Amino acid sequence: MKLISIVFFLAVKWIGVCCYTSAKNNRDSSAVCKARECKTLGYIVASGMNKSVNPCDDFWEYTCGNWISRTPIPAGEATWNRFVLLFKQVKDKTREILESAGKPTDFEMMGKARRWYRSCMDTGQREAVGIKQLRDIMENIGGWPITMTDRQWAETKVSWQNIDLYYGGLTGRHTFYSIESGKNYVDLLRYKIMVTKASLPLAHKLPIEKKKFDEKDRGAYTKLIKNVAQSFIDATRSPISANRISHDVNEIINFEVKLSKIPLGRLFQYPSIEYVTSHYNYYFGASETAKVNVTDYIQQIYNFGNLTIASSEIINVYYDYVNDLGTLLKDTPMRTIVNYVHWHFVSDFIDATDRRMNNYLLEFKRETYGIRENRPLFVSRWEECVGAMHLHHAVAPEFIKKYFTNRVKDAAVKMITSLKTTMEHEILEANWIDDYTKRVIIRKLKDIIALIGYPEWYSDGEFMATAYWDLSITSNYLDNIFSWWRFIAGNKARQLRSKDTRTLWYGDPVTVNAFYRIFLNNINLPAATFQLPFFSPDLPDVVNYAILGSIAGHEISHAFDPLGIQYDENGRFRRLSSNFMGNYIENAMCFDDQYQKYGKNDRIGVTTLHENIADNQGARVSFEAYKSLPQRQPTEQKLPGLEDYSTEQSFFILFSSIWCSKATPEFISKKAMDEEDHHSVHRLRVIGTLSNMEDFAKAFNCPKGSPMNPQSKCNLWTRKARANHDLARRMWGNSG
Repeated sequence: MKLISIVFFLAVKWIGVCCYTSAKNNRDSSAVCKARECKTLGYIVASGMNKSVNPCDDFWEYTCGNWISRTPIPAGEATWNRFVLLFKQVKDKTREILESAGKPTDFEMMGKARRWYRSCMDTGQREAVGIKQLRDIMENIGGWPITMTDRQWAETKVSWQNIDLYYGGLTGRHTFYSIESGKNYVDLLRYKIMVTKASLPLAHKLPIEKKKFDEKDRGAYTKLIKNVAQSFIDATRSPISANRISHDVNEIINFEVKLSKIPLGRLFQYPSIEYVTSHYNYYFGASETAKVNVTDYIQQIYNFGNLTIASSEIINVYYDYVNDLGTLLKDTPMRTIVNYVHWHFVSDFIDATDRRMNNYLLEFKRETYGIRENRPLFVSRWEECVGAMHLHHAVAPEFIKKYFTNRVKDAAVKMITSLKTTMEHEILEANWIDDYTKRVIIRKLKDIIALIGYPEWYSDGEFMATAYWDLSITSNYLDNIFSWWRFIAGNKARQLRSKDTRTLWYGDPVTVNAFYRIFLNNINLPAATFQLPFFSPDLPDVVNYAILGSIAGHEISHAFDPLGIQYDENGRFRRLSSNFMGNYIENAMCFDDQYQKYGKNDRIGVTTLHENIADNQGARVSFEAYKSLPQRQPTEQKLPGLEDYSTEQSFFILFSSIWCSKATPEFISKKAMDEEDHHSVHRLRVIGTLSNMEDFAKAFNCPKGSPMNPQSKCNLWTRKARANHDLARRMWGNSG
C-alpha cells in the first residue's frame, strides 16, 4: 500500500512530464564513462541536483538546488560558483609552479615571477617594514594632512596637483584622470591619446569593482579610513584629536560621493592637446584647486614609454566628466582634495603592507560584503600572493606544458570549427534575411579568429627570453608593485605608436574567462578555461559542448549582438539595410521583453540585452553543433550519476550546472546595482536561455505554457518577426 501511495504521489507530481527520464529503463553499464574525470564531474553534477523540483518549472533549481543548500560559502568569500572554483584550482596550480625549484632551462622571467612571489610571502619582511615605506613616500611630498597638526600642514601646503604628479611618477596612475592610448576610430588597428575617468579608491580590492560610492556602507568606510589614518598618526605620535580625524574623514567621503556621481558623458575628439589646455584654462585656470596642466599629465604618462608628445597631438576627451570634475574641484577646499589624493594612493597598498592593515581591509569587506569569517592566515597569504603576482606570461608556459596538451588544443579547435559551421547553417536558414545580407554576415562569421590556449609568440624562444627584461623585481614587495605599474604604464604608452594585429591577445593563458574583441573580430579562449570541470578530451562530447561549447558559442555570438552586428569583419562600422535592421531589432527586443518579465530585482532588459542574446545563441549553437557530430552514437557514454538521462537531457543539465552559484545577501544587493556588469544573474542565464529552446522542452517533455516552455520564444535568427522600420531608422539612420 505504501508503494502504491508513493507511485501515486509521483504520478501526480510529474503529470505531463512522465517521460522526462525515459532513458532510465535502458541502462547499459558499458555506456557509463569510467574515467576518473567522468566520475569526478558526474558526482559534482548529480549530487547538486534537487530532483524534487519539476524541471519544467525551474530548471536552475532542479540542477543546482542541492548544491546551493548544501554548499557553504568558503571562509573569506562573498560568492561561490563553478567559475570561482575553477579560478581557485588554477591559482593552486600556479602556486605549485611558483614554489617549485628553478631549472637551468627556465627563462629569466620565471625567476622574476618566483622572486616577486617570495617577496609577497615574506611575512617577516612585510611586518618589519609595515607602513614605514608608505609614510616616507608621503612625507617626501608634504605629508597627509589628516595625520598632521594644522601647523605642520600649513608649513608645507603642497598642492594636490603636485602630489598627484608625484604619485603618477611613482605608479603611472593619477587620482582623477586616466590617460590612455584609446582606440583610433579612423584606423581601428591604431591608437589615439584618450582622457577618461580614473577609478575610485579600493576599486580593485573588493569582490565587485567599486565604481560608485554606496551610502549604505558609509559607516564601515568611515571606520576603515579612520583606522588607516590612525596607524600613520600612531607612527609619528602626532597630537591629532579624534574630532579632527572625524571631520577630515567626513570631508573625504563627501567629496568621493560627489565625484562618484559625475557621469563619463560624451567622448569628443579635439584637434590638439594645446586646444584642450586652452579650453580648460579658460574656465578653470584661475582656480587654485581646479587648474590642471594638461600637458604635464599627458607627458608624464608617455615618459614611461619614452615618447615625446607634441602639443599638436590629436586627443580624445570625455568632455562632460572633465568639465564637471573641474567644477567640483573649484568648489572644494585644497585640504580636502589633498587628503583625498593621499587616501586614493594609500588605499591601493592596504593589503601590501602588514597584517594589521590587511585586517582593516578584511573587516571592511566583512561589513560591506557579508564575508562571515577570514580564511586561515597561511591560506589567505599564498592565495593573495599568487593573485598579486602579475607576471602571468612568465608562469603560463609551464602551466601550458602541464595542463594544456596538444590533444586539448586539437579538440578545442575542432569544436570551434563545428560551432561556426552550425551558426552558418542557422543564418542561411533565416528566411527573413536577404541573400546579400546573409553573405555579409557569414563573411564576418568565417573571418572570426579563434585564439585558443596561448599567444603564438610563445613559440618564439628569443622573444620569451627577453620578456619582462626591463622590469626590475627585488626582495621588496612594495617596490615590486611600483615597478610593475610603471612597466604596465610603459607598455600602454607605447601602444600609441604601435599597430594591432588580428591575433592580438586580450588577457593571458592563466585567466579563467573568454573574450570577443569587436575591432579585431577575434575570440580569446585562454588555456586556464580548458580545465576540469569545463573541458577535457577524455570527457564525453556532451560535456565539452554543453559547458565550454556554450561559452565559446557565447563569445562568437557577440559578433552579431546589437553592437557587433553594426561592425564588419575588419571592425569597421557598417550600415545594413533598414529592412534587415527592422527585423533584427524586433527579434532582439523579444529578449528584452522576456527578461523584463523576470522581475525588477535583477539586472534585466536592455541593460543585459547583449549578454542575454549571446547566452541564448551560444547555448543554441552549441547544442546544434553537438547533435551534428558525425561520430555521435546513440550509445555515447554517460557520466556516472546521469545514467537515467538521455544525452540531450544530460546536455542541458551540464549546461545549467556551470551556473550553480550562491552569494551573501550583501553581495547580491551590490551586484544588482552594478551598472558595469551587463550579465544577467546566474539563475536567469539558465532559465532565460533554456526556456527559449524547443529542444529543451522536447527533451524534458515540458507542457506548452509551463515556465520552461512558454508559448512565445525568442530566437535571433529563426523567429518570424515583424519588421520595425521606424525603430531601425531611429537607432541606425536610413540606410536604404
